[in-house]
Amino acid sequence: MNDCPHQYARTSLYKPTHCDACGTFIWGLHSQAMRCQRCHRTIHQHCLLSAVVPISKSTPEAAGEALSPRDIEEDKNSDIAMTATFDLLADFRKRHNTLISPLKMYTTYASQTKKFQELCDGFDDISDSLSVTAPLRHALRYATAAYGPAYLHGYMFSGVSTAFAICKKSLSQEKQTISDVAVASILACPVENILTSRWTYKVFEPCYCVIVDPGLQWVVLAIRGTLGHSDMLTDVTGHVHPCDGGLVHEGVGKAVDTLMNDEKLITTLREGSPMSFSLIVTGHSLGAAVASVFALRALRENTFGERKVFGYAFAPPPTVSDELSCHPLAQEHIVSVVAGVDCIPRLSFNSIERLGAVLNDFKSVVNIQPETYIIGRVLLITDPLGKSTKLIEVPRCSTLLMNLTLAPRMFNDHMIETYAKGLDLVVKQHS
Repeated sequence: MNDCPHQYARTSLYKPTHCDACGTFIWGLHSQAMRCQRCHRTIHQHCLLSAVVPISKSTPEAAGEALSPRDIEEDKNSDIAMTATFDLLADFRKRHNTLISPLKMYTTYASQTKKFQELCDGFDDISDSLSVTAPLRHALRYATAAYGPAYLHGYMFSGVSTAFAICKKSLSQEKQTISDVAVASILACPVENILTSRWTYKVFEPCYCVIVDPGLQWVVLAIRGTLGHSDMLTDVTGHVHPCDGGLVHEGVGKAVDTLMNDEKLITTLREGSPMSFSLIVTGHSLGAAVASVFALRALRENTFGERKVFGYAFAPPPTVSDELSCHPLAQEHIVSVVAGVDCIPRLSFNSIERLGAVLNDFKSVVNIQPETYIIGRVLLITDPLGKSTKLIEVPRCSTLLMNLTLAPRMFNDHMIETYAKGLDLVVKQHS
């Protein structure tokens, strides 16, 4: 059998597996390995570069998606980054390996909820500022539309349905025409208003669409949030690395690099609409993080010349170091919105460590890596699904943003519909 050429095809692994070529663990969530159809040899995708036997795809059963050198390099980078990420999580587990009692969980929830409300009461309500709320509501429509068919088919309204959408590969890989039509339908605009788009399924390549809005005199770059295994791999590549004069979440930084190197996208944003139109960069969740870093880089490098650039990020995870978060251009041009006790804008290695320390009654906390923050001005919708709420501006280093709040709604508050309802409630209360 070893004398025969191997016939490799992509495969998904559902149990712990080590590479038969290099011997290291194969990380990944979907289609993360190559398996020979003849001898069942299983290897990393990047290990194909060093395969000592010919690779053949001549038989029907061996037919799989061909890997370009770029695919192989991206898979290798992702595998290395994920390995380091899971090493950090393993270290966390060693420090917090005791079982937490339900009573401790409940008392922590009760005390954190009370403290959250007390801290919110200390800030002034800015809900009556139309100059703040109006552009946020418009931008959120575009961030929502970036989810395309998944939102149109009702998969983005709860944590369970969103998890199903992530697992349902077809929703994250719809054909471009279908996705563009879905975006136009959500926005109730002509398909011709979509100047360009990309709906791919690769790590560090976020999906996006560019829409022109003549009424608002906007050209909008809407970047999709997590909706597929490749997006999840970008999410978990969570180390920070030097970039843009500071530190940036590695997965987000690579995604922004991909967008900046997309000549069609940059040309469209420069020349696809009158220069008097403002460029609005927006997104939700992962899309929000990518949007805010993209907007800041574009502002610092003057990528679009005289065109005004603004960023509106909804539920962005903390992705940059302090010097980038508080950069004057970020404070002037980028607004980030957090709803209630949404866990994602507060999720980092350090915040997980702090929560673990609270639950385990540790007297000291270990910083896993340099602290990361949300970019620009941060607005908090205090109770997005309550009977009354406030819109408050919160310092990026506030306890309201730096610590995870243990609460039943910490995941539901992350849903994009929660943000829409919260902003609607804010406006309704002051109309």
